[in-house]
Amino acid sequence: MKKALTLAALLGLVGAAQAQVTIYGLIDVSYGANKVEVDGGSTAYDAIHFGTGSQGNSTSKIGFKGATDVGSGMKANFQLEGGIARDGGKVGFDRQMWAGVSGSFGEIRAGRQDSVLFQSLAGFDDNGAANDTFVGNYNGVPIAGRFTTQLAQYISPSFSGLTVRAGFTPEGNFKDNTSAATSSATKDNKAIVALAANYSAGPFSAAVAYESKGNSAGKDLIVAAGSYDLGVAKFNAVYADGGQDQKGYKVGVSAPLAGATIGVAYSQNADTKNSGTEFFANKEVLKNTYAYVDAGTFHQDSGSRKGDMQIYSVGMMFVF
Repeated sequence: MKKALTLAALLGLVGAAQAQVTIYGLIDVSYGANKVEVDGGSTAYDAIHFGTGSQGNSTSKIGFKGATDVGSGMKANFQLEGGIARDGGKVGFDRQMWAGVSGSFGEIRAGRQDSVLFQSLAGFDDNGAANDTFVGNYNGVPIAGRFTTQLAQYISPSFSGLTVRAGFTPEGNFKDNTSAATSSATKDNKAIVALAANYSAGPFSAAVAYESKGNSAGKDLIVAAGSYDLGVAKFNAVYADGGQDQKGYKVGVSAPLAGATIGVAYSQNADTKNSGTEFFANKEVLKNTYAYVDAGTFHQDSGSRKGDMQIYSVGMMFVF
């Protein structure tokens, strides 16, 4: 259950601001098993996870968000969010930490937040960009964009179903972790400009997004996505081109069945030929409590470690 507190209470200040603050979160507990077969050898391991790392559907988190009227038809907004049970159990605002203003002109945000492309494209992933079986990310195809650490962003109002986003990441704040094999090294040579447009009309949705390269050795990223919901099934398709070894597609379908949602998605890297398939099912079993099953099979056809990987996760998520 969401809880609303005044900003004055949150800060321990009596009679201060009148902003309303919402405390929210997600707890993900899962049992997962991975099997890796590369270079003629095989490694298998399993564990119970508390929504951390690449295992489980989602990252356990807690956050605070709020807004207050500052006059002239504008509001001041903020969001603070951190992962739970990370770095030895510590919780820090490592996921979201931004503030901004909004009004009839749209919204402006500045600080740590999801990238422009992730906000625009994540909804086109059938399984919500799940940690354990994010099929495009495992193949090095950035179908949900790259990820930045600091960002100034503008979000337009909706114009007949069209929303536009624009973002700027200062030099030294780009972190490229789009590939399953990358070391997540920080790229600090260039500032980044990102643009995205989303359109929705009834059952049809589409997006196109652009992000400039993060360093002199990188390439600009362009992504196009579309989905159509027939009611009995929803179809998604995404194509991304981020340069050599970061180019490919993902297609998927999901459908309601006996109160659950089931789906399958397939992705392939156009350069490396790495590919993967993910299967998933989830169902709200109690109020705000969801059970899920995720399974993925991934094949790496190039690079120093050719082989296959299988991932299986069964878990529960509680959202508050």
